[in-house]
Amino acid sequence: MQHLRPSARPAPRRGRPRLLAAVAATALTSVPALVAVAAHAADPDIQLGTAWSFSVLAGSGVTNTGVTSLAGNVGSYETTTVSTDTPWVFTGAGAGDEAGSGVTQQAKQDLLVAYNTAAGASQTADLPAELTRNDPYLAGVYRVTSSALLSGPMVLDGGGSTDGIFVFQIPSTLTTASGSAVTFVNGARPCNVYWQIGSSATFGTNSVFIGNVLAYTSITATTGAVFEGRLLAMNGAVTLDSNTITGTGCATTGGDDDDGGDDDGGDGGDGGDGGGTTPPPGGTGTVTPPVDGTPGGSTRPPGSRTGGPSSSTGPVGNPASTRTDLPRVGGPELLLLPLGLVALLAGATALRRSRAD
Repeated sequence: MQHLRPSARPAPRRGRPRLLAAVAATALTSVPALVAVAAHAADPDIQLGTAWSFSVLAGSGVTNTGVTSLAGNVGSYETTTVSTDTPWVFTGAGAGDEAGSGVTQQAKQDLLVAYNTAAGASQTADLPAELTRNDPYLAGVYRVTSSALLSGPMVLDGGGSTDGIFVFQIPSTLTTASGSAVTFVNGARPCNVYWQIGSSATFGTNSVFIGNVLAYTSITATTGAVFEGRLLAMNGAVTLDSNTITGTGCATTGGDDDDGGDDDGGDGGDGGDGGGTTPPPGGTGTVTPPVDGTPGGSTRPPGSRTGGPSSSTGPVGNPASTRTDLPRVGGPELLLLPLGLVALLAGATALRRSRAD
C-alpha cells in the first residue's frame, strides 16, 4: 500500500513579527532618551533674588569717575566703600547708595546662588574665543573654553518668544572692544541674559552691552560704556567711568509661589506669597547714553560712603554649586506623538508584508 507523504508546508516566517517587535521596542526605548535630552536642554532657572534691585554690586568696593547714571542700587560687601567724584544719578524709583548695608549683604548671598546656578547650567553649544559672528545667537547655554573677546556686533535672537534664556559661561575673562555692541531682537529680553564670568570683565570705551554680568572677580567699565542690565562682581571691585546702566525692562510683580515673581524673581526670591512686589529699577526701551552728561533722575553727593556691619562672612572663596533643583521642562509628551506614529506605520507595513508572504 502506497503511503502518501503530506505536502511540506513552508516554515512560518518569524522575521516580520520580530521586526515589528524590534521597531516598537526601539521607539519605546527612545522616548526616555529624548525626554532626557529635552530636560538637559531646558532653560536654567536663574534667580537673582535681592540682587535684582542693584545696578552695581561689588565685593571689594565701587569707584566711579564722571557722571554715571544708575537705574538701581549700588553697593559693596565685604569691603563697604562706594566712592564717586561726581554725584550719582539714580533714575529708578527708590534706587540709591546702599554701601555695605544689610540689603547689600543679602544681595551678595543671592548673587552667589545665581552665579553657581549659571555656572552649573548644562551647555547646549561651544563657542570660540571671539564672540562676534554674522549669525544671531538663539536662546541656549553657550560655553567658551577660556577667555572671550567681543570685537564687533553680537545679536541675541529670541525667536519670537520673550521667555528664552541666554547663558554665556566664560571660565576666564571677558573683554569687549571699543564701540562693540550687543543687541537683541525678536522678543529677546536683557533680563533673561546671563554672563557667568570665572574671572574679570572689561568693557571698552563707548561699547554697548546687555544682560546680567555675574563676575567672580572684578568688573571695569571704561569711559562711556552703556549697559542695559547689571554689573555684579562677587569678590572684586567695580570700576566705572561716565557710564549709563538702565533697567532690563522685565516686571517683577506678581507670579506664582514657586517663582517668586516674573523671570528673575525680584525681591520675592524663591517661594513666598505671590512673588516680589517691588518694581524693577529703570524701565524698558533702547539703551541711551546720557545727553550732555546730565541724565535725569535724583542725585546723590560725591565722596565715599561706607556702611553696614563688617563682622559677618560674605560669599567668598571658590563657589560650589548649591542648587539641586531640576530645571523646569515643558511638553516632553509631545515627543510621544511622532514616535508613536513611526512605530504604528512601521508595524502596519511589517504586518502587511508578512501576510502577503
